Amino acid sequence: MGVISVEDLKPGMRLRADVKSAKGRMLLPKGVLLEQTHIKTCKIWGLLQVDVEDVSTKEVAAAFESQTDPETLKAAKRVVARKFRLAGVKHPALLELARLYLVRAVRDIATAQTAPELTPRPPPAPAPATAKPVTLEAVLRKDVQLASLPHMLVQILEAVNNPRVAAAHIAEIIGKDVSLSTRLLKLVNSPFYGFPHTIDTLSRAVTLIGHNQIVNLGVGISMVSLFKDIPPELVDMHSFWKHSLACGTIARLLAATQGPVNEERFFIAGLLHDIGQLVLFKNYPAQAFDVVQRALADNVPLHEAETAAWGFDHATLGGRLLKRWKFPASLESAVRGHHTPDSLVTPASDESLGESLGESLGASLGASTGADVVHVADVAAHSLNLGASGNQLVPPLCQASWERLGISKTVLPTLLGQAETQLARIVEIFTEAS
Repeated sequence: MGVISVEDLKPGMRLRADVKSAKGRMLLPKGVLLEQTHIKTCKIWGLLQVDVEDVSTKEVAAAFESQTDPETLKAAKRVVARKFRLAGVKHPALLELARLYLVRAVRDIATAQTAPELTPRPPPAPAPATAKPVTLEAVLRKDVQLASLPHMLVQILEAVNNPRVAAAHIAEIIGKDVSLSTRLLKLVNSPFYGFPHTIDTLSRAVTLIGHNQIVNLGVGISMVSLFKDIPPELVDMHSFWKHSLACGTIARLLAATQGPVNEERFFIAGLLHDIGQLVLFKNYPAQAFDVVQRALADNVPLHEAETAAWGFDHATLGGRLLKRWKFPASLESAVRGHHTPDSLVTPASDESLGESLGESLGASLGASTGADVVHVADVAAHSLNLGASGNQLVPPLCQASWERLGISKTVLPTLLGQAETQLARIVEIFTEAS
């Protein structure tokens, strides 16, 4: 079996999985024996790949390269080499991610779309010569807008952390915010869930997916609304949130491969994994951008360049901020360790997201941690160029994290295809004006 380019489809191939449009509309059910009209349907709907039976990844790659214009293929491979220059492509999972990115790079070049830009724009002004050094405690002490959460979000978090508060009361708090409730209903009715019928009330949504899941999603939407005023010359906020949402979406799907879990918790961990970068851009814009440029120039991961410059990185800052804002400890640890997941694994304990918001995943994630899931999701989101949060290069993959998750590289094409299908709509919902 294999996920194959639409251009490589042939009559007589059999679908291994359902084929859906970007908005989740069913086009062809799994098991269909393809005819020319089916292939035409896939092309009309702008699909890139579909999952078919009895085709190996090696055969798919060879067929793709043989049918691609040599000059286009050569240019696309240069783009892939630049994109993966920090990560390398020796691990089987990274090889598969590089292959998937190559398909997209060929498409972009062939359709005259702009190739991925790997050099950030210069900051609007250099850091003042008298600027104080950036320290973790200084950032946390700084009294700025980002240090305070909206009253609604504070109420939600207090209610969730209080075991005596009933689920109905939490839903009632969320229901008081008309904008939040409306956006939650849009999300529940999106391909993110794929319910066959329209869900028209918050109470019905709570019944279907649970009040803790609704709370998690509500927290995520509220956090996105906090960061609206960072100048576009510093960071493209749409691209930033697209990357964060992609990381969250992939984390949710990865978690689902581990057994019955509260997937929305992993979504929120992925969504908030780079929250520390936004605080740095807000408080120390020139210094933060200087480190982004330095990371590219020195060919090192962004979190390593931050640590070299300041003694801490955005992941550590993000974890400390979530702790300050009274988020659950397991969420804080997943954000703090998403670049260094091995630092959270000890023989005596496993810091999974299972303890988040009062429910336990038990042993369903085995030895893996919430940071493992977010780490792998972050690498995958970068690999597909789904937005950017700073350094646009693919970060190194922690092989131990991949092993702890216990998944095969063969799930990546289908899983990432599902993520892209869900992402188009939820980016609109999370980033629309409130």
